[in-house]
Amino acid sequence: MNRSPVLALILAVALPAWSEEGGALQPVRLGKKFGFINGQGTLTLPAQFDWAWPFTEGRSGVRIGKDWFLLNEQGKRVNAERYDWVGPFAQGLAPARLGRKWGFVGREGMWKIHPYFSDARPFREGVAAVQVGGDCAIVDKTSCFDGVSGIVTGK
Repeated sequence: MNRSPVLALILAVALPAWSEEGGALQPVRLGKKFGFINGQGTLTLPAQFDWAWPFTEGRSGVRIGKDWFLLNEQGKRVNAERYDWVGPFAQGLAPARLGRKWGFVGREGMWKIHPYFSDARPFREGVAAVQVGGDCAIVDKTSCFDGVSGIVTGK
């Protein structure tokens, strides 16, 4: 079963709680493309994206075709890294998928936790929900940097 649509729906419902930056640019759909508006409703980045998340922590995950990448608030691509999906930032990291595996990227767009998980959710209060195979787990940010020794599993 493809979990990406389910994850996207969950994130879309939960995003207002994550977006604590009142002045952050917000995506707007114009025709079949997404651009960004500021708090006054002015279009600041043209509608050129097939999908766009709201800016969180100064970054937005956007998609053109099948490729996802990160934008800064000036509309510049953060780096040359591409992903198969990238979500909103929380506590300095965003869940991202490459192939069938999930990991976490930092604001500079580099992998901080390399793809390992079969699913991953954004960090909240220092931990993130992940799946390893069919097992649910909670990972601690600091433990993940040295591998997955910080996993607490449960069903």
